[in-house]
Amino acid sequence: MSICHFVSVSMCHYASMSMCQFVTLSACQCVTMRVCQCVNLSLCQRVNVSLCKYVNVSLCKYVNVSICHFVSVSMCHFVSVSMCHFATVLADDVMAGKKYHGKGRKGSGSSGSSGSSGSSGSGKSSKSSKSSRSSKSSKSSRSSESSESSEEGPIIVKGYWSKWGSWSSCSSSCGSGKQFRTRSCSVKGIYRYNSCQGSGKQSRFCKGSNCGPYY
Repeated sequence: MSICHFVSVSMCHYASMSMCQFVTLSACQCVTMRVCQCVNLSLCQRVNVSLCKYVNVSLCKYVNVSICHFVSVSMCHFVSVSMCHFATVLADDVMAGKKYHGKGRKGSGSSGSSGSSGSSGSGKSSKSSKSSRSSKSSKSSRSSESSESSEEGPIIVKGYWSKWGSWSSCSSSCGSGKQFRTRSCSVKGIYRYNSCQGSGKQSRFCKGSNCGPYY
């Protein structure tokens, strides 16, 4: 039995769900979402958080994980997605989005009040508007380094590369060949379009030295 109602989870055709009633499943093929083991959906508060539109995880192109229309997700450690090779969505991301929306609603109310106070022409309102503009500019400069904001919460538009791995052995045991090394792209937080800039693979020429005595 589930205490959740009207949960909208756009997450893959042939998905396995067992925690909630009225679950809508769409998009993607042959992906299993193990909700029994990992997700606790409770209380169904009216929170709209959209996670991971067009998530680019290695070997999994553009998985649509649109979670949490009118739902509260608590104490979730990992949502595992098979066929996407250990792609994970953390509950912290959901809760961060929930907090973001709470702040956004408060901010919109305060902006309206500041506009009305500005029309009165008081000295205090001009000072407060200056301080608010400076605080907004400082916040925007910090956030622009790694993320942007929208109605759906913060969106990280750049991934972060890991360190390069070790070079592989030379493809040729004797004579000229090639070596390769790779690195992986990772993104933290609530994100969309998370592909890293640049390539995850490098190559270089090498020369095999195991040619034998008659070479």
